[in-house]
Amino acid sequence: MTTTGEKQASMIPATLGVPLNEKGEYETDEHGQTNVKGLFVIGDAKNTFTSLIGAASQGYEAGVIINNEFAEEEWD
Repeated sequence: MTTTGEKQASMIPATLGVPLNEKGEYETDEHGQTNVKGLFVIGDAKNTFTSLIGAASQGYEAGVIINNEFAEEEWD
């Protein structure tokens, strides 16, 4: 595996119990949801190199999921 020596800037998700994979990225589902309910990780914390546009896209996607969860709570 090739690496530039990058590492996570924040270990807060790790202290909350979110595991890191072999690349040093936080493990999430396809929408950025971690194993901690309500905690989403996006951008370079989720993927080693995402770029600004990629991180913005992931943030939008996570926002859609969060908004959907709020809407479902309101309707229940």
